[in-house]
Amino acid sequence: MNRMNSIHQIITDRFVLGYNEPLEKVQYLYCYPEDPGLKRNLADDPEYSGEKEALQNIIRANIQQYNNSLLRRSLFSE
Repeated sequence: MNRMNSIHQIITDRFVLGYNEPLEKVQYLYCYPEDPGLKRNLADDPEYSGEKEALQNIIRANIQQYNNSLLRRSLFSE
């Protein structure tokens, strides 16, 4: 598996966050209104740790929900 192709992204009105699922790590966090060129990665900036954690939780929940849906579907034969 190519770990670079496993980035899940969430975009809000303020932030763009990339989450690497196999590494279980936020790869990038950008504040789009202040940095439209996406040049300043805020992933390790403690000032943005709350936003990073909230967005990461949303992505992880969506991944878990998707995986659970796949499992439920594979357990039932039609």
